[in-house]
Amino acid sequence: HVDLDREIPGTLYAAVAEALAWVYQLTAWRQSGGQYPVPPRDLQVPPELVPEAVQETLPEMVNG
Repeated sequence: HVDLDREIPGTLYAAVAEALAWVYQLTAWRQSGGQYPVPPRDLQVPPELVPEAVQETLPEMVNG
């Protein structure tokens, strides 16, 4: 959630890049098999860019 014409924080770019890389690897795995790609962990997203709905579910996701 970044306004148009505003700079996107580098930490957000890194998190998106890591997630997209995993999706690409997952697609390749589905097509060709092999070792299942390791999902990204500890994606660094600035708290002010995390939507409220996600913030409410984070404790449940982390604690199970």
